[in-house]
Amino acid sequence: MIHQISEETKKRTNECPYNLECLDSDNWDTCSIDALLQGILIIKNKCNKNNCSYFILIGDVNYFCKCPIRCDIYKRYRK
Repeated sequence: MIHQISEETKKRTNECPYNLECLDSDNWDTCSIDALLQGILIIKNKCNKNNCSYFILIGDVNYFCKCPIRCDIYKRYRK
């Protein structure tokens, strides 16, 4: 499935080091999400994309993501 995301959200995701690859690839390795709270995703497991500018690490085990596209993918597709 190729994800359908608004142009506005794509423009807000201007710091993506992966060139918005998550929108074009069904094989994109997304993190497992526990919840979305106030525009920040809580990640269940360690994120494989931890060199991303939208990735947040607090302590050694708390992983978060604030990527606008990733948040929209989660809201729309629950994945």
